Amino acid sequence: MSFLEELKRRRVFKVAAAYGIVAFVLIQVGDIIFPALHLPEWGMTLLIVLLIMGFPIVLILGWIYDITPQGVKKTEFMDGISSKLSLLKFLILAVVLVIIGSAGWFISQKNPGLSKTSKQSLAVMSFENLSEMQGVGRIGQIVQELIITDLTDIPLLKVFSSQRLFDVQKQLGNRDSRFIDPSLALEVARQAGAQNMLTGNVIDIGDRQILTYRLLDVDDGSVIKTRKAEGTNLYALIDNLTSLIRSDLEIENSESDVENIPLEQRTTTSLKAYEHYLSGVDYLNNFHFYEAVGELEQAVEIDSTFNKAYYKLAIAQWWNDASWEGKGAVQWLDKILNSPQKPPEFEMRMVKATKMLIQWEFQEARVAFEELVKEQPEDKELWYNLGEAYYHGETDNPLKALNAFEEAIRLDPEFKLGYKHIFDIYAREELYNLGIRKAKEYIESLPDETFGYLNLGKMYKYQSDFDNANEAYKKAYDIAPEDGPAIIAIADVFRREGK
Repeated sequence: MSFLEELKRRRVFKVAAAYGIVAFVLIQVGDIIFPALHLPEWGMTLLIVLLIMGFPIVLILGWIYDITPQGVKKTEFMDGISSKLSLLKFLILAVVLVIIGSAGWFISQKNPGLSKTSKQSLAVMSFENLSEMQGVGRIGQIVQELIITDLTDIPLLKVFSSQRLFDVQKQLGNRDSRFIDPSLALEVARQAGAQNMLTGNVIDIGDRQILTYRLLDVDDGSVIKTRKAEGTNLYALIDNLTSLIRSDLEIENSESDVENIPLEQRTTTSLKAYEHYLSGVDYLNNFHFYEAVGELEQAVEIDSTFNKAYYKLAIAQWWNDASWEGKGAVQWLDKILNSPQKPPEFEMRMVKATKMLIQWEFQEARVAFEELVKEQPEDKELWYNLGEAYYHGETDNPLKALNAFEEAIRLDPEFKLGYKHIFDIYAREELYNLGIRKAKEYIESLPDETFGYLNLGKMYKYQSDFDNANEAYKKAYDIAPEDGPAIIAIADVFRREGK
């Protein structure tokens, strides 16, 4: 009997095929489940390694044992030397297959460009302005935002938002939300989970601009490619550069690619409007909502088709509205929904979901944001909005809301708005010790703000620990003596003590 016939007799081919199908299904399920459960990236690597290691073991078991109606039985060996040689050939074949499979997987992981259909990721950093463009003080950050906009909707490329990069930089100790520190850029990209990083310069020569970029491998910091483009139209230059980036990353066109719309048709054509937009986002990130509304209103006044500014304006208006009715915010979202210049598909879904949330359509908003966070799990505002939908729409299950809010502040420990309902849930569920720990974490991160001390005092107060409550409230008062909530909180402790 030949070696192949012996493999067939022992049903090894069937075992290998069944194992391959199961392994494929497990990898597909893991690719969906692991990000949803926020498991570390190495978890998927571990799963694949275990499946590779399990392959020869399954083949050997398939060789030795057979499944029969009477149960698992040991397959009878043929008599003579041929059976031993057949077994040896089989073991050698199994080892060779595992080595080839492991080598192929390792090479594809270290060289993603070899797989033209594998999804890649890119962190675009702020460009350095080497000669200030007349009347535009934030051109480096504007170029960063325009490149990110131009690269969105490429199915095989994940581009991190600038907000995510600033949040990572904040966790590394630099709170600047205008520029990525060049000395931290590589570590920011690495912590964000990017495979590649883009950085560059902007040079203004009369009426002409020169853009240069360096594309780096985040893993070892090596330069993949350097490029330069020169011209009089900044938007056309960026279109040219993004086409080169796609080529340098070896990303081929696919059937699911969106139509190649010029950048000028995808965003504002006014650099001044973009400056007001960035200033408004700065105010929004620092929870100065009134000032954010003012800057963003100027942006859309200059360019009435600036959809990104309308969305941030709606958020600022909603967060600034003490009643949270959101009537003013909805009108800005409707501007986007009714605009002839439609935003990308993902952004359109985000606008619709946000409108549902503002209009208190919590169940519909919950479903929409659950899908959005699966696609953009590093977006803190999406997690916050999902938490709002849970908080108001599923009051009988506050832990779902708590998990969403905690994910938002995990992405940005200084995301003050995310903490607001967290402390409300801790108080309502009588999880005071957890609330004390979370308040202390906030104070450690931002010791000069009253917010952490006020919530620390509230948790102590609900435990009837009035001494510690008063101490926390007095620290808040020392930071801001004119702060009404601190004074009222101190008075409330005195009242509870009968003083």
